[in-house]
Amino acid sequence: MNKKNLNKKTAKAKRINWANIMVYFRFALIPVIMFTMLSKDLLMANVISVCLYYLACITDLFDGWWARKHDMVTDLGKVLDPIADKVAVLCIFLVLAKTKFGALEILLSGLIIFREILVSGVREFTAVKGHKIEVSYIAKWKTTFQMFAVGGLMLGTTSPQMVCAGSKMSSMFLYYFMPLVYKFGLVFLAISTVLTVLTGWQYFKGSIKYMK
Repeated sequence: MNKKNLNKKTAKAKRINWANIMVYFRFALIPVIMFTMLSKDLLMANVISVCLYYLACITDLFDGWWARKHDMVTDLGKVLDPIADKVAVLCIFLVLAKTKFGALEILLSGLIIFREILVSGVREFTAVKGHKIEVSYIAKWKTTFQMFAVGGLMLGTTSPQMVCAGSKMSSMFLYYFMPLVYKFGLVFLAISTVLTVLTGWQYFKGSIKYMK
């Protein structure tokens, strides 16, 4: 190894890996989001929790680009990045199941969680076999719909009566807005569930040829 290459590797090692730090930051946000969702000041807590959730989504979109641009892609980051996303969604669904979800929402979110576990197993299996299943275009749309669904469901968990009584806001806009936000989130949850099942089948189908 020549001196130039050695200096490059040394400089790279000394740089702070901001991409991995953003992944750690997402993990740290998860308990904070859960705590704010369970707060008694429902309107303000829901607004804060939604803002924190979308902050986590932004770092999720940004960290991969940053890692590739600055040559900071690591094996640890490849493993932790999808785990952070799945843990965040799972924890939020658990809180919503406790506070708001009915049978339909539990069914849809349960299918999403089942798919995430299945796909994680399939990816691990194919990786052991020395193969990699690429993320499909539909899976990216699934992630987009899921982000809007989770945000809408989180914010819409505040009932109209709680908005007026808890936050002392008698605005008719908020009174009618919150149920619409929840319905908006539910529709997007249904769409993301359909895409989730479809992409889950694609991943499973793509791995069958390696099951020998």
